Amino acid sequence: MTRDQYLARRSELEKELGAAGDAARAAAAAAAARAAAEAARAKARAAARAKLSFDDEDEGGEEEGEEGGEPAAAGAAVADPAGETAAGPAATAAAAPPPPPAGGVGKDPTAATHFLPDATREAEEAALRASLRAKFEAKRAAARAAPLEVVYSFWDGAGHRRAVTVKAGDTIGAFLGAARAQLLADPSGAFKDLRGVGADGLLYVKEDLILPSDVSFHDLITRKARGKSGPLFAFGVHEDVRAVSDARRETDESHAGKVVTRAWYARNKHIFPASRWEPYDPGKVWDRYTVRGGEVGGRK
Repeated sequence: MTRDQYLARRSELEKELGAAGDAARAAAAAAAARAAAEAARAKARAAARAKLSFDDEDEGGEEEGEEGGEPAAAGAAVADPAGETAAGPAATAAAAPPPPPAGGVGKDPTAATHFLPDATREAEEAALRASLRAKFEAKRAAARAAPLEVVYSFWDGAGHRRAVTVKAGDTIGAFLGAARAQLLADPSGAFKDLRGVGADGLLYVKEDLILPSDVSFHDLITRKARGKSGPLFAFGVHEDVRAVSDARRETDESHAGKVVTRAWYARNKHIFPASRWEPYDPGKVWDRYTVRGGEVGGRK
């Protein structure tokens, strides 16, 4: 081998070794770029999962980027004159995945939610109920406080008619106390025997029914209660001529209630009119009114 051949062969070997080194350095740079891109994608996926993002299109785009990112990263690696390689800014931007959509999972405005608990709606309903309850209580209190004139007859075998004004919300017991006080104040002194009788020793008989002392006039009025011989919700005294002309219509005739002592009733309960009296039963309905056993009227 001559000297010229040796020098030519050496030059060829040096070129081959230089090309092999350049290829090895390019492969190493491409591998580093792929590792950096994969780390960036993993970080982006973790952030997306933290925001509860379930966008399949974004994941598909990331997978496509993984498949086509290697040639781009490899092509982005360039060799500088000193034999070193570097990835350009464009290659780094292309390798990074797109940011996840903002907002995450939201509420469907068309979904029916009326059956779900709603603090605002429940508060509004509670306020409305409280307002209606307050109005009802105010109206009932005004009705109970209204004055009511009750015509009665103290009965000791003969009638002694009087009238006393009470409140509509007063009970029968309170009325008996007021009636007793009125009778004792009579200037004639005809009822002085009541001094030894308290209000609990008196009975109030309305339309042939003995009313309990704990029932109020307001209760009788609101229930439209009826007795054997007339309505229990009317406490004045008048006669209804309709009962004479048309017996099919309910009579509006109201009789004065009787106030008697319990002792008198015990002695005379077998004699008319006490023989017709019976305790008041709110569950019993009187469809027909009777006087002395004969029907005088009924409901419309």
